[in-house]
Amino acid sequence: MTRTHSARLASLALASVVACASRAVAHQDFIMDLSRSGYIQGLPKEYQPAHLGLTKKRDAPPEVTLRLGRSFVALPGCVSELFRRIPRRHMKLSASWYLDPEELPYYLSIELQEKNSKEGFFDGWSLLFNLGSGGLMSLHRVWQIDNGWGQQSAEVKPSQICTPEELRALIPRVVE
Repeated sequence: MTRTHSARLASLALASVVACASRAVAHQDFIMDLSRSGYIQGLPKEYQPAHLGLTKKRDAPPEVTLRLGRSFVALPGCVSELFRRIPRRHMKLSASWYLDPEELPYYLSIELQEKNSKEGFFDGWSLLFNLGSGGLMSLHRVWQIDNGWGQQSAEVKPSQICTPEELRALIPRVVE
């Protein structure tokens, strides 16, 4: 193999790595606006109406509902309890619906930020919902590390915090 041919192969390999890396780095969620009345603004029309209902109660877990298009779920107490101490202004919503859904289903992310660092990291919870079905895809406990300069998370399976009855309530239903 000639030196020029080697250099071309190396350039092509580097270009492939850069292209793959830039695709991964280029992905960003779209930030969603949550109105005072709970409407989620910014999703495509096939996921409308989109609404996060939140009714806080003094001595019980809050009532939390999520509607995404024709999907509706009333979160059971084991999950809605996570919303108890979080003011609406500390709920950050984002979504993604433009990558290959075979790699990662389209989703709505809800971050419940209990404590924030000035560097943008937080302590709290992160919930991921499937935009198409409304189902809970993942639940993570999130915390800051390195004096607020980093963040870690651990997945919490709903079966670890919910009763079998509450798990059944997590299954979304279709509404008109």
